Amino acid sequence: MDTVLASDHRGLKLKNFLIKKIQSEIIEDSYNKIIDLGPFSDDYPSDYPDYAFLMAEKIKQIQNNKYPHFGILICASGIGMSISANRFPWIRAALCRNKKDVILARSHNNANILVLGSNFIQDETAFSMYKLFYKTEFIYNKKYYNRVKKMTY
Repeated sequence: MDTVLASDHRGLKLKNFLIKKIQSEIIEDSYNKIIDLGPFSDDYPSDYPDYAFLMAEKIKQIQNNKYPHFGILICASGIGMSISANRFPWIRAALCRNKKDVILARSHNNANILVLGSNFIQDETAFSMYKLFYKTEFIYNKKYYNRVKKMTY
């Protein structure tokens, strides 16, 4: 799986930390490459909707491959990124603040975007949440599948 990341200027530091950490600790073939959608500098403010939309378009572009693609979006609270990304029917962005949120987002809702609030998550905690997000599988049973289907359209 590819790891697609984007943030606004407030999430840039955490995004860069995650990229370096992911590159330094390969997680049992859980990704093929890192795709950084930006921003690449905090010299000027960047608007989170712009990066959420970039993420949505990138996921749509690569979703036809035979393996799933996931993304990570980061802003100060995570709320703006979640709202912006969830405008698209192929996106299920979940704002997670702890590991239980991550497990439920993936296993019950088949979330494909992990959203983090840089003001609320420490760097190492964010990395452990990333690993858990990518390792947790969706529970394919009638109940959860039907709920996800209703969210999609």
